Amino acid sequence: MDNNPLPFGRRRPLSTAAGNPGEPQAIEPPPQPSRRFAESFLLRGERVSEDGDFARAASLFERAALTFETTGDPILAADAYMEQGLALLYLRRGDDLRALEPRIARLLSFPMPGNLLLIRVFLAILRKANEQPGPFVDLVHRRRCLRSHSAAKRPEVISTAVETA
Repeated sequence: MDNNPLPFGRRRPLSTAAGNPGEPQAIEPPPQPSRRFAESFLLRGERVSEDGDFARAASLFERAALTFETTGDPILAADAYMEQGLALLYLRRGDDLRALEPRIARLLSFPMPGNLLLIRVFLAILRKANEQPGPFVDLVHRRRCLRSHSAAKRPEVISTAVETA
């Protein structure tokens, strides 16, 4: 019997490379818990939004965006802010929609070569969302489809911590 009751106290053996049985191969670390938590907020926000509870969806998207910012993933943070903007647009809260601009602009300071243009496009479309909601709604819908197709496997069960949030 092991004296350590926690499973993460034990060391996992490294898998061996296919060609050389004696040579260890690095095991890819699992995603950070905070990133998975942010992804579950984003997923729950999408589901709640599809059910029509836009106020709750806006709150979940904001939590996802802030968590993605802390994990250093500005593109998913921008996606979450855009989703929050769509929920606010459905709630007819245009003033709150304008408050998202500085939050998304803050993401431009993250070191991420090649993605600055995407965030600038998000900002330009967000600025006109009150007057011309069509392109904004279309962009958010396309980004949601892209995320759902690029995700390896979306969780079937959402964490109870997110469910009760």
